[in-house]
Amino acid sequence: MERAVVDRGDHIEVKIKVVPGSRKFQFPSGYDEWRNAIIVRVSSPPEGNRANRELIQELKKILDADVEILSGFKNPQKTIRVNMNRDDFMRVLRGGR
Repeated sequence: MERAVVDRGDHIEVKIKVVPGSRKFQFPSGYDEWRNAIIVRVSSPPEGNRANRELIQELKKILDADVEILSGFKNPQKTIRVNMNRDDFMRVLRGGR
């Protein structure tokens, strides 16, 4: 999963693959080795930007940091910006706080 995270100094950029229409939000849900992306499941459908809104809202709660989509607004493959350092992100990703 570490290959999906790029340190940019004051923030990180994370490659993710969103799976909409799941039973519940799940982060991380797995890892797509071919795309080097962390899989995130969201319960909302992709219509009306609802999946993107759920993604940002839930990640902000889990990570306790500002999160924004940089690319992939209409695509399951996205790059997000997270305003936290890489080590803290990896700790949350592995289940720690």
